[in-house]
Amino acid sequence: MNEGPGTSGEAETTAGDGASWTPSVDPFAGWSVAAIEPGPVAAPAALGWRMPPEMEPAWKSRRWPRRHWRPLLALGLILVTVASLGVAIWPVVRVDADLLTGTGDQVSSVNVVTINGQTTVEIYASRAASPAQGMALACTLVRPILERDGYGGAAFLVLDRAGDILADQSTSCDGPRPSGPANPVT
Repeated sequence: MNEGPGTSGEAETTAGDGASWTPSVDPFAGWSVAAIEPGPVAAPAALGWRMPPEMEPAWKSRRWPRRHWRPLLALGLILVTVASLGVAIWPVVRVDADLLTGTGDQVSSVNVVTINGQTTVEIYASRAASPAQGMALACTLVRPILERDGYGGAAFLVLDRAGDILADQSTSCDGPRPSGPANPVT
């Protein structure tokens, strides 16, 4: 029987050039076949349909959050989304509500438009108003409300029902507004 290195007998090894030599140190000493070969192979997982985890006996022994983590995760994501949208649109809703309630019946609608980071607040007067009434509305109500709500530097337009500009952010509150035709909104 042919015995290799690491066994009880010494074997002669031939190098590529034909010279023979005997190894003095066994590189595989202490190794066994059991250490190299894997143990019993586990049966492959069943392919195809399985019973849902809720039907398994171990399911009821799990804690409630561990059994229901998917709906809890979905609920958490929905809450985070709603909260972030609320934080994002709350300033606009607050300005709209403050202008509508703070001016009484003088304002019929408010539009807050932000394009490329520049915010414009459009305030529509509820009745036919003159430029002097638009200036008074801008100076006494609109500017203080916008400054209080953090939109002091925002552009604003006070418009009549026809869409003509009565006052804007460049309107001077120190003296009377120069008379002239109203500017149509383009």
